[in-house]
Amino acid sequence: MYVALKSGLAGKLLPSVGTTAKELCKILPQRGINKIQVAGLTRIKYRDESETRNIKPFPYHLRNYTWRDHLLLDVWNGCRVQKHTKLIAIDGPVACGKEKFAKKLAEELDFLYLPQPTFDDLYITHWGFDARTLDAKLPKGAQTWDIERFCQEPYDIHSGMMQVYMYFLRQVTYIKILKHIFCTGQGVVTVRTPWSDAVFAKAMYKSKYIPKRVLNAHKDICSVSLPNYLKPHLIIYLDVPIEKTMENINKNGQPFEKNAKAFSEQYLTEIDNAYKREYLPFLDDYSLLLCYDWTEEGDFELVMEDIEDLDFERYSNHETKLADWRLERGVWRYYCRIFSSNDHIILRNMDIMRFDVPELGITGEDTKAWTEAWREVADSKYSPGYNILKGEKNLLFKTGMQNFGKDYVTPLMEKYYERKKREEGNKRHSHAIS
Repeated sequence: MYVALKSGLAGKLLPSVGTTAKELCKILPQRGINKIQVAGLTRIKYRDESETRNIKPFPYHLRNYTWRDHLLLDVWNGCRVQKHTKLIAIDGPVACGKEKFAKKLAEELDFLYLPQPTFDDLYITHWGFDARTLDAKLPKGAQTWDIERFCQEPYDIHSGMMQVYMYFLRQVTYIKILKHIFCTGQGVVTVRTPWSDAVFAKAMYKSKYIPKRVLNAHKDICSVSLPNYLKPHLIIYLDVPIEKTMENINKNGQPFEKNAKAFSEQYLTEIDNAYKREYLPFLDDYSLLLCYDWTEEGDFELVMEDIEDLDFERYSNHETKLADWRLERGVWRYYCRIFSSNDHIILRNMDIMRFDVPELGITGEDTKAWTEAWREVADSKYSPGYNILKGEKNLLFKTGMQNFGKDYVTPLMEKYYERKKREEGNKRHSHAIS
């Protein structure tokens, strides 16, 4: 049983709750255990930094974490994942205010905020060239397809591949999140997770946007790739009724979302059903879960109080809840290395050959057309950091860091790294005075 508030969610999943679900943010006993919870997370302005060791963050934005770092650097430092190192995912229907909520929560907790990916991350190169501009030169089978085109043409054969690409982008973002957590010890707040992607694939199938074979292929891809990732510590679900969701889309959504053919009442209802019948019950076994009625924007301070009341240490080694984060000795070094240096190996798990699903393939003629058009683009000749046409230097000493699209992490990581250095300097100064 997970935490629920007044909403359709409480009524559908917890019919026996009664009046309890009508109280804003009333925490319910989990699995019949009525136990006083101990504060775990604390917002930054009330936090006692002396509770945890101040371990120097590893600068993963500059170089990969290697065996050399594993053996020579961090053997003395110890694990950076400590009391306030948490991964929080904000989830909910379209246009419910997830991004606004996540940014504010990250600011309160002094966590890194990473937004959910967009197709700009896939199609816009490191130097700003948008591959979608090549579509005019290409046959339809070789053209790009993103959420904007899906919203206008949801029944198109490319919709299935669009969702697979979206799942790929969610994995790339999630790898960045785990890399940041293990290399710095700073918590992260994000919007949606790779597990959320199945919600949209299921809704697309129920709405007849994709056939059953595409859904089955999506399930196969998820089944072999998701076990590589640690599930969030906490998921916060913002529940909004279907009517309000449609109103929010037309009022606050992106221009291409307003009056979109894809966002039919049936599609939004299927998203709602998939969240509440499959996604939330599944992850409730592994993560802490808070659900709120967000029809009218709720009280953020009450949400913060609920988060601070959660006890992340109450579960035993025999329970699945938060089991991913009960790290055995030295395992954190493995995660530093695998998510920093071998992310391309993890992503290869998506390479499942399904010749029975033509929606996920491309013909030889279309491949040739795309290759010829792409070769004419100057950006196609270089990897990030090696483009001599853009004035990039010291090529001989670079380690091959790959980040083809827009880099959200490095600027934030640099600020965090600088702040940690200042904190360390201030601490030494105070010790010297005393």
